[in-house]
Amino acid sequence: MESPPDTTLSSVAVLDPADTAVVAVPPPAGVTLPTGLVSLVLSGAGGGGGSDQTVTIFTPDTTGVVGYAKYDTATQTWTLLPSDRVAIFADRVEIRLTDGGIGDDDGVANGTISDPGGIFTDSAAPLVAVTGVVEGRKYVVGSAPTPAWCRQCRIARSRP
Repeated sequence: MESPPDTTLSSVAVLDPADTAVVAVPPPAGVTLPTGLVSLVLSGAGGGGGSDQTVTIFTPDTTGVVGYAKYDTATQTWTLLPSDRVAIFADRVEIRLTDGGIGDDDGVANGTISDPGGIFTDSAAPLVAVTGVVEGRKYVVGSAPTPAWCRQCRIARSRP
């Protein structure tokens, strides 16, 4: 693990997310944390100004990693760090946490970020097979159809 310059990582521990003595609620079905649930405290996060900090989690393989799952110890619930705050590379995952905001378990802009979470794979994600692919065409996987009321608004706006 690596924290930004001028910050300090402490209390780093890898916990077993299936151990109900440590984590009251295991991750949702299909979600696997290949590096475990990592608990950490990052100090020196911008002097308490609600700054963003990027923490790097090194791992030998990120195959199948789709995001970063957070465990809220107060509410005993799991959430996902928004995808724009997670960058997945071949040998590491970078997560962006905000002091007092997104990703900070204590919710207070005090120069310290507390984070229990972990990179995750999702075996429940659907497998998609695409046949008849034509080069140069665009395909959107997982898009939702536009509701009728939106199509009508778009048509009304496009009329002269």
